Amino acid sequence: MDYQLSRNDDEDNARKRRRIFVVHQVVTAVAIAVMWHEKHMVKEPRLDFSVARQIYLRRLYYGSDRVCKDQLRLTKHCFLFYALI
Repeated sequence: MDYQLSRNDDEDNARKRRRIFVVHQVVTAVAIAVMWHEKHMVKEPRLDFSVARQIYLRRLYYGSDRVCKDQLRLTKHCFLFYALI
């Protein structure tokens, strides 16, 4: 009788371990799929091209001298001179 109970307990433990293993595999697969989707799927651009262009030019026109030097390698004075021509 005791042998039968311990055998049932062993089978229950094996089922529980198998279930935990399967759940772990499913959760891992879903996590990998979500990460892949977030990283590799084609997404729409956040800004329209014309809006991005306006923001970029506004930074150049009204930003500091450092912005012009970093982006164009020109001083702000030279950039404004060439922009008005």
